[in-house]
Amino acid sequence: LYTNSVIPTLRIIANIVTGNDAQTQIVIDNGYIPIILNLSGDSDPEVRKEVCFFLSNIAAGTVDQIESIIQYEDIVFPMLKGVLCNDKCLVKQEAFWVLGNILSGSTLKQGMKIYEYGLIQNCLLYTSDAADDLLCVDLGGRRIIQKK
Repeated sequence: LYTNSVIPTLRIIANIVTGNDAQTQIVIDNGYIPIILNLSGDSDPEVRKEVCFFLSNIAAGTVDQIESIIQYEDIVFPMLKGVLCNDKCLVKQEAFWVLGNILSGSTLKQGMKIYEYGLIQNCLLYTSDAADDLLCVDLGGRRIIQKK
């Protein structure tokens, strides 16, 4: 019952933040980021994938909306690192979108936080299973060279 209700609920909320910046801001203003981040350590990879989908859609918003994710860096960054290092391909793919969207719309300071935590290096080292034999992987529209 838990997974049967959590995953569709996460998807509904994540679909709201695929809308315009005003719709995304309403979700942020109503405190959904910390609530959804509480699910980031769930044992079900589908739940973790939906958490990343939610974050990636917020990360595609404004600089302030990106900051609303980065302010939870103590939760978000370790979660993304764990996904990139240890999770299933589809979950990793969503984590790549979170990072790609943040990097494509962030300030230099925001981008540097991601770099300093080591998340860029994880993208280079822990690409998706499907990309292991490729020379590069597409990270949210940016080509990232994979280390061999």
